[in-house]
Amino acid sequence: MRISFRISASVLLLGGVVSASACDLPTGGAPKWNTTWQVPADSGEIGVASLLPPSVTIVTVDATKAFEVAFAGVGVSQSLRTACPPCAVANGLRVPKPAFTLADSATIALPADVAWADLVGGAVDYTLTHDFGFDPLVPSSDGAAPKGWLVIRVRSGSTILAADSVNGSSLTLPPNVARTRSVNVDASPASPRHVSEPITVTVRLYSPAGDSVTVNDTQSLHVDVVPRGLRVSQASVSIPASTLISRQETVDLSGLGGEVSSRVQGGAVVLTVRNPFAVEGQLTATLTAAGAAPVSRDLVFPVGGLSSPPTILRVPLTADELARLMGNSNVTVHVSGNVTAPSGVMTVTPTQVFGVSTMLEIILSTTGR
Repeated sequence: MRISFRISASVLLLGGVVSASACDLPTGGAPKWNTTWQVPADSGEIGVASLLPPSVTIVTVDATKAFEVAFAGVGVSQSLRTACPPCAVANGLRVPKPAFTLADSATIALPADVAWADLVGGAVDYTLTHDFGFDPLVPSSDGAAPKGWLVIRVRSGSTILAADSVNGSSLTLPPNVARTRSVNVDASPASPRHVSEPITVTVRLYSPAGDSVTVNDTQSLHVDVVPRGLRVSQASVSIPASTLISRQETVDLSGLGGEVSSRVQGGAVVLTVRNPFAVEGQLTATLTAAGAAPVSRDLVFPVGGLSSPPTILRVPLTADELARLMGNSNVTVHVSGNVTAPSGVMTVTPTQVFGVSTMLEIILSTTGR
């Protein structure tokens, strides 16, 4: 944002308003006194997205912001030899298909940079395929014969995140044909699910006795599971060892030239930092104007937090540094730096912002330097 500051008949002074103009300033033997002029730049905000690890992004669903955490997929696979002991005995023979129950599981680790997350939405997609010589859900040509069933559960610790079930009355599962299904996560903003342990996928398939088949006990059932769009209301995440934040504003000092610039005694860049995150770091404030050498200062801000008050950082500037900026219509104030989390992790929500307000403070004397 561009901030314009020009001299007029009313000059704002620290502590009050004095009516004057540049030509009315006392000279000669008049008493000496200093005034402090404050030139504000716009307040800037840096969103939490700049601090997030690669596995976490921000999405907006139904006008509500949330994190989306990328989880890897996982596969579950088991052969007839393991699932059906009678099939192993009859391998290579043509016999009435024995009944059997297949049970297996697999684990999805949380992303390495996520310690825990409160899940509020998303889905789990899974695809069933097999190369059995029969349909495990409908193994008999007799329509009145018992049907099989399959149950899949997704949980973290003891918390069920999603579950689905199918049976042969509503779904067939012929060999070498993929069946894909999707089930919503049982979570919402009003009822989040806390996930701090690996996600476990369990599959249980019951296949009743059926028609005669030639048994091949190397044939297998495969279940491929992919979490999709898992949304999170808050999470504890690791941030990179050095994460850059950056903000830039422009100040118009074209009205402070000539007579006024010769009266500059000094001043400062004053930063008000609102830091809701458990991070600390070093910032560099750089003031740049056309035809003038940049003016830079380093400053350190302390660890923040949700209840931390704003931190005021004041960076002194010399009279010469300020004088070479004055009279310019485009003085750029660029604040940037790196932050780290001392504990290695921090708890974040999608709406948090790191705020920086910048003000240029100029001390003028009623007489020249």
